[in-house]
Amino acid sequence: MIQREATDAGATVRRWEGGPDRGDVLLLTPPGQDPASSLLMHGHVDTVHAHGSLTGTLMPRVENGRLYGPGVYDMKGGVLMAFQEFKRGLAKPRDYPRALSLMIVPDEELGSLFSRAITEEIALAYKAALVFEPGAKNCGVISAHKGYGEYVVSTKGKSAHAGAWPHAGQSAVVELCRQILILEEITNDVIGVSSNVGLMSGGTFTNVIPEHAIARVDLRFADNEGWEHVKACVEGLAAVNPAVELKIELTVHQPPLTEQSTALMLSAVQQAGRQAGLKVHAESTGGSSDANMIAGVGVPVIDGMGPEGSGAHTPFEYIDIESYAIKANLLRTLLTGNFIN
Repeated sequence: MIQREATDAGATVRRWEGGPDRGDVLLLTPPGQDPASSLLMHGHVDTVHAHGSLTGTLMPRVENGRLYGPGVYDMKGGVLMAFQEFKRGLAKPRDYPRALSLMIVPDEELGSLFSRAITEEIALAYKAALVFEPGAKNCGVISAHKGYGEYVVSTKGKSAHAGAWPHAGQSAVVELCRQILILEEITNDVIGVSSNVGLMSGGTFTNVIPEHAIARVDLRFADNEGWEHVKACVEGLAAVNPAVELKIELTVHQPPLTEQSTALMLSAVQQAGRQAGLKVHAESTGGSSDANMIAGVGVPVIDGMGPEGSGAHTPFEYIDIESYAIKANLLRTLLTGNFIN
């Protein structure tokens, strides 16, 4: 749908096929654009909600000034805002000092494993970028995100009949549980790091000593010092039971989004806000986004350009409709003015 509407509006569309387990990456650009003087808008269209979420609690509806629906806050509302502005830029290019592109990715909620390299390569060519994750309350944008790392911790023991020969086995689940208790102690508020074992599984039957077990660990850190701390803690783990094999694998690593990397764009957004009669403030969050990766390759960026709301990743997700209009006004003021040098 996005490709069809963009093409009908005169855009050039590039598409990277994501494969059978995810959607495609789209890059929408005006014909003949010079990225070096242009702005890249960025968003994702995947959500954490399961198939069937369009019915029941998350059936799309408007109530009391709120629009409810799966992914409407995180972050289809922001994607729509960016897409509307992109199409207006195509129709009225003289209104925009800098041309606009829009990149849409399909796997941010999965860690951007497929789209990351594409985002980094494309972003490098642009003057600056705006990411349309949800905004903070009261016309806020996001100037800092924690970095994100994910490890897979697996154990391999020895199976045996739990009733007849329990001492012949070595439990992978018991060893993994011991490691989880250690991992939970990594959290350190002083240096801004946290850990969470969000998934674990192991074993086959209740009467079998489990041979295999696995856990996935979510790590957050405010800066590179914090990353080195949690990395050393996880990769320094040793099996408590030497008869059980312990394996540790890093699967995702995203750098933090720092206030230094957003300072230029934050200044521009706040100037645009003053012109629009809005007081724009900045907040930092513990979550991460594709803005982290854009900043990681040295491109000025700001996040949280999307509408306000709440309930991300829950059955009660919504956006505040009035905030959509306010942020759209801020966006147009920013993009049609001379605020981004």
